[in-house]
Amino acid sequence: MSMCNYKTWYYQEKLGYIIECDKCKRLQVGFGNVLLSHTREGFSTFRQQILKAHSRNYPVIEAGIKHIFIPTYSEGLTLILNTQELEDLHQMLEYADNEIKAQELMGLFYKESN
Repeated sequence: MSMCNYKTWYYQEKLGYIIECDKCKRLQVGFGNVLLSHTREGFSTFRQQILKAHSRNYPVIEAGIKHIFIPTYSEGLTLILNTQELEDLHQMLEYADNEIKAQELMGLFYKESN
């Protein structure tokens, strides 16, 4: 059985990480005490979902109160976040998405030059 070889797209000890297996191309999003595994398409859908939630104007609620519900593709699993956690998750996903896109662009240039 072959083991996964991961590429790190985002890592911050206190927040979480986003990694991708070079072989199966699945992305893992570790955030808080949750680990989500996505295909590239699933990652994009999840990122868009978080982006949409991030752009909403949630009512001002006492800091730390979890009031933002994010459904996931897994039956029975919903993320419940406070506004800071939503901000942190949004930043993680956007950073990783930018890194992935930059790597893809660099790959295109490398292929063209060979």
